[in-house]
Amino acid sequence: MTGRETNLVKNHTPDRVLVLKPKEGHTAKTTGGLVDKRIFTGENNIHAIMDPEYGHWHVKYDAGTVPQQLQQRWTSFSKLYDFVKQYYDRRNIEIVEVIG
Repeated sequence: MTGRETNLVKNHTPDRVLVLKPKEGHTAKTTGGLVDKRIFTGENNIHAIMDPEYGHWHVKYDAGTVPQQLQQRWTSFSKLYDFVKQYYDRRNIEIVEVIG
């Protein structure tokens, strides 16, 4: 499978894990307290999930409640990704990989 074909297969996955890490030299922060450190170790993952019936995307954690600002629906993965990226950028966290 070529690199382009691999990307096309990945782009059709309805459950994608967003891998996060604190920005180098910064402390991860939230408006309400500490960030669950398990999202940096893989013990708790943040998933971008596509609803097969409507095609809308939403975010969920393996464990725990998603922050209020992320409890919405997006019409495409790219819109979800941009919103989540901006949300975590403000908290000194970056998305380093998308798996799935």
